Amino acid sequence: SPLKELRFEIPNGGFNLWITLPDSIDPFTLLQKANEVDVSFLPGTACLLNTDINNNKLRISYSMLNEKDMLIGLEKLHDTIRNCIL
Repeated sequence: SPLKELRFEIPNGGFNLWITLPDSIDPFTLLQKANEVDVSFLPGTACLLNTDINNNKLRISYSMLNEKDMLIGLEKLHDTIRNCIL
């Protein structure tokens, strides 16, 4: 599966999930495509002081979502990432 390259960081606290994308996917391009299906996230560079660093992570906040909406959003994001890889 092309999605084997994804890495997840389970938070010890807070309501954010971090995903590391394959180097071939630009988080800002992915964000544009995800927005087309009503999904949003924060590119990892938005959380850094030094934005010159190449950061292929994204941060998903789930504090305001119920479980059903979260699953729908993650499925849409999964499909969007898969389409960017293929």
